[in-house]
Amino acid sequence: MLMLQRAFSHGIRPSWVVGDEVYGVYSLRAYLEQECCPYILAVPSNYYVSVGFDRNPARRFLV
Repeated sequence: MLMLQRAFSHGIRPSWVVGDEVYGVYSLRAYLEQECCPYILAVPSNYYVSVGFDRNPARRFLV
């Protein structure tokens, strides 16, 4: 996340960010949302995902 913070502070903004499940459940996702930066982050299959007002296990959305 430090690398992204430095880039953003210098006006460098990626079109989008990708990451594996190590990053998907931590503060990186919240930071990217705060910065309005599009992202694709994997989450573990036992992680719960909010869709509207419903919470579902991520494994339900596997393709």
